[in-house]
Amino acid sequence: QDKHTTDDVTILTKLRRLRESSRIEKKANKETFKRLMGTPVLYGQEVQLLHVASNKLITLRSRMMSQLIKDSLRMELDQEGGEGSHFLVYPGYKHRTDGEPVHLHDEIFFCNTFYKVFLHISRYPYPDNRYAFEVNASSEKTRWRIQLYADHNPQLQNFLHSGDSIYLLHSELESYLICQRNENPAAATDALVGVVSIAS
Repeated sequence: QDKHTTDDVTILTKLRRLRESSRIEKKANKETFKRLMGTPVLYGQEVQLLHVASNKLITLRSRMMSQLIKDSLRMELDQEGGEGSHFLVYPGYKHRTDGEPVHLHDEIFFCNTFYKVFLHISRYPYPDNRYAFEVNASSEKTRWRIQLYADHNPQLQNFLHSGDSIYLLHSELESYLICQRNENPAAATDALVGVVSIAS
């Protein structure tokens, strides 16, 4: 019984240390975020990637294989993050060097700081959804292009936003331009374009 009690105390002590370490890392992350807010991201800088919709960090799972590519590691969204959530920003082309700011439309690599593998996107889609591709961690590099992103804000009425629905009207034909998904898997294109009369 004494041995079991000692083991329990050891486990509890380790759990407390892990919780304290997690609390310290969270606090450090918040302080770093506040300090770096509004400053440019630099090549060679360590970053964490936040999934805005879920408010979770993109995190590498070092002991889990990816679903599509078996020699790659799995990426998941994680509330807490950890060593799998830290990435170094590398330039995609030689004319950019460490210490320079990352510019809009630059192509970059993300390399995990601890495991030295790259954020990678699969070449082939999921078998059940040909429009969805897996993001994983691999020794193979994928270039990621920096694009400007902004939340959809319905209060701003004078601008066209990402996520807005629009109609394209052909005034002479009195018809709307439509685009439909092509369900034929053997087709050369993914979409069909046509017109539909306003009257219909």
